[in-house]
Amino acid sequence: MGKDTNLLRDKAYRELKRAIVTGEYGSNSVLYESAISKTLGTSRTPVREALMRLTEEGLVKNLPNHGYLVTAITIKEIEEIFELRLCLEKYVIETALNNDIPINLEEMERQIEEQEKALAEEDFWDSFEADHYFHIALISIIDNGTLINLMRGLKDKPIQSGYRSLRRGGKQSEAILEHKEIVAALRNGDKKSALAALMKHITNAKNRTLGIA
Repeated sequence: MGKDTNLLRDKAYRELKRAIVTGEYGSNSVLYESAISKTLGTSRTPVREALMRLTEEGLVKNLPNHGYLVTAITIKEIEEIFELRLCLEKYVIETALNNDIPINLEEMERQIEEQEKALAEEDFWDSFEADHYFHIALISIIDNGTLINLMRGLKDKPIQSGYRSLRRGGKQSEAILEHKEIVAALRNGDKKSALAALMKHITNAKNRTLGIA
């Protein structure tokens, strides 16, 4: 596959994902390769490949000969995602601090800075992305590629509600402060405080996503 083809496919993938997560393409909308290719100004091949990737990630469902359905997510699924996130991140923190694994906080701090910059510029998408990569950096504290890939996949669920909740500036500010609390506790090697900060953040993030905080 040529470089140009890869670039077109990746561009189509990024733009489609952003449109789905931000709600431009709402839940239960049906997407058609031909219409999307016209909108993006590209051929159908990169669009088809992008939609196949989004299908694998659970954002859309292939309807044979009838396009692709933007999948919806239930409250139960949201709760399950955050329960799993808590288990994964709690395991990482406990493993790192119980075994005196050196913790490099540089990437987490960089993502906090990216969040703050994006929030100041009211760029909610970049803030949403930085929030996700903060948690990827946290999971990456220990050398476990399987956990990292699992964490990446959780963000790729159809969580449009989470993006919409983060568009409220005050809610993003709360998330940033919670991230800073986690980093401070990790810097001090304080497992109890780190786990408490994580629990607080995951609980609040779930409630923000559900629109009850």
